[in-house]
Formats: sequence, structure tokens, C-alpha cells
Amino acid sequence: MPLMRNFRQLITSNCQRKFSKTSFNLANNNALSEPFYGRRNEPVYHSKGPGGRSSVSGNTVTVFGANGMVGRLLVNRLGKEGSQVVVAYRGDQSDYRSLKVSADLGNLYYQEIDIRDPEKLRAAMQYSNIVINCIGADYETSNFSFEDVNVKGARLIAKIARECNVQKLVHFSSLNASLNPQKIYFKPSKFLITKYLGEEAVREEFEDAVIIRPSNIYGENDRFLFYYVNDYRRGLTSIPLWKKGEMTIKMPVHQSNVADGVMKILRNRDIKGLTYDFVGPDKYLLSEIVDYVYHRIQRANIKRTFMTPTRLGITYLTDLVMKRSMFNLDILEREFISDALSDSKNPTLKDLGVEFKNFEQMVTWHLRLANKLAYYDEKLGEFAEPKAPKPLSDDFEFQLRRSINRSISL
Repeated sequence: MPLMRNFRQLITSNCQRKFSKTSFNLANNNALSEPFYGRRNEPVYHSKGPGGRSSVSGNTVTVFGANGMVGRLLVNRLGKEGSQVVVAYRGDQSDYRSLKVSADLGNLYYQEIDIRDPEKLRAAMQYSNIVINCIGADYETSNFSFEDVNVKGARLIAKIARECNVQKLVHFSSLNASLNPQKIYFKPSKFLITKYLGEEAVREEFEDAVIIRPSNIYGENDRFLFYYVNDYRRGLTSIPLWKKGEMTIKMPVHQSNVADGVMKILRNRDIKGLTYDFVGPDKYLLSEIVDYVYHRIQRANIKRTFMTPTRLGITYLTDLVMKRSMFNLDILEREFISDALSDSKNPTLKDLGVEFKNFEQMVTWHLRLANKLAYYDEKLGEFAEPKAPKPLSDDFEFQLRRSINRSISL
């Protein structure tokens, strides 16, 4: 008996010493593990294993905006290849609970932040060699303006990333960001202006930052397809659009293609200081996209109409009354600006070798839950197959853009 008691005590003490040396604290999931430091007092990131969630990629990545549509996907991709991921969040802890299954045990950490608090931002980036900033505001609130989020917040993140010796910073902007974006109704989009100023601020603080300019991103719970599905955006039998949507060109890109492009950028150490235009492979008319969406959800009775002063007035009042209005004048300005590549020299997803998703197939898949007759067992051939949007030819696109510019200048 004494021999068995001594053996149990030996096993218990060994186990206690083993778990006390682990790199994460089970009692406090916010505790970040410090990487191994080499001779030059610089962190050394090792990769280990054949690849996968239980392997070690050697990267510690901080993701800002991890609760967003793109951020969630990136956290999953990073966890899938064995990276340690720091989820920078604000608000309640339940907001990020769906991310807990994205990585293996001990590879996911959570750090509460405030984009106006440098110390909290530093705590989120102090052990990371890669930082991804997906933070963006579609509307202004009483606490955060466009400038607070898109300019000041982006600048502070880039500045602290440089001070923490981060090797690569990936910053998300917007495709049509410009100091002088097109004006459709009243005034140019403040969102696009601040996004452009945010790019310049990031470049000033972190010269080698990689800036991504995505077009309209569609996918699960997006703000493109489901924007038109929303009852507040349309009427009972009509949806108002500028020029009925027939003079707006869109190049939508799928969320998985955006994630593919980001992962290829992270794996390539030679990509530094570039600006990428993340656009889809084809150009479509907004009118045909909207028609296809409503046919897919079995609401073909909804017809496109011209934007009316009444609708603009309702949108203005909604923006004043609601604190977080999904429908405001700034969004309407952005909605009808035609997508165009920022610069012919800017690389795109094609240059990264990304295989694009089929727009028609993915729209059908994502809108299945919004289908009015989702639970109806239709007969073969009972409903006509909706007409898919047709990609624009180069000649038609050229002539249409000339007509758009003349129409806006009037």
C-alpha cells in the first residue's frame, strides 16, 4: 500500500508540473502566451506538424473585426492551418462564442479592445507577427463617427503595429474610396472619403502595409444580397433604384474568394506595400442582379422603379430617428456608384491565382433561406428558371460608363 501511495503521489506531481508549464491558462482564456525569443531578442515563430488545426503554422495573428462577415471567415481559415489567433473584440463576450470552434484548444485568445485606447490595442498585438484590420463602419453612431473608425482608428492600429514590430499588416478599405467620389443625390459619400483618408493614414504609420480594396462582398448574411431582400429596403410591389439600376455596374466578389486572397497574401513574405483590388471576375448591371435576387426568392412581383423624393425623404427621416440605421443617404450614395478598378497597376485576385466562385450558383445557395416558398414541394417545371445576370462585354461597358458620367455631370 505505501508503494502504491508513493506511485500516485509521483504521478500527480509530474502532472502538476507538466500543466503548469503550458502556454495557455485554462482559467483565463484571455492570457496570451509569449513567443520564444532568440539571440537578437526578437520573437522566433516555429512551424510544426503536417498542417491542419492541430499543427503549428508559426504565426500569431491578431484579427480586428473578427465578428464581421470577412473576419469570421479569416479566423476559421487561420485556425484551420494551426495559427494562434488573437480575437480583438469589444462588447459582450457572447459576441465571439461562435468563433471558439475555429481553432484547436489553446490557439484562440480573446482580447477586449477600444480603438481609442492605445494600451488595449498594444495588448492585442504585442505577441503577434501578423495583424489584420477588418474594422469598418457602414453608418455613424453617437459614439463613433466615420472619421473615428476609418481614419483615427486605422492610424492608431497601424502605429502600434509598427511599434510592436509586426511583420505584416493587412488593412481593409473599399473599392471606390476616393477624396472625390461620385455624387448621386446630395453629397459625396463620407464613408468613401474617410476610407481613402484611412489608407493614407495607414501608409504614413506602416509603410509596408498591404491594403485591400474589396467591391461588394456577398455571402452568408452579407450586406449586398440580403440588403435587397430586407423588407425595409423595398416596398410591397416595387423597389426604387437610381435610373432603375440600369446605369450602375457592379463587380461582386464572394466572401470565400476574399478569404482565399488574404491567405495567399499572408503566405507570401514578398508581398509588401501593395494595394489590391478584390473584385469579382465579371461585371453586371445592378438591375439584372436585383431582378435575379427577387426571382430566386419567389418574389417576381417586385418591380424596379425610379427613386422618388418620397423615398429619399423617408430615408432621411429614418437616418435621423434610428441610431443604427441600415438605410441612410450615405448608403444610397454608395449603392449606385459603379464599381471601377482603382488603378490599372493594382493587382487583383486573378494575380493571386484565386479560383472564383460561380455567381449564379452561390446566389442560389445563399438565398435559399430567404425563399418565400422554401418549404413548398414544387412540381417539376412548375416555376420557370430565373434569368441569370449577363456579364457585360468590354464595348458595352465602355459605352455605358460614358453615359453614366454624362448623366451624373448634368
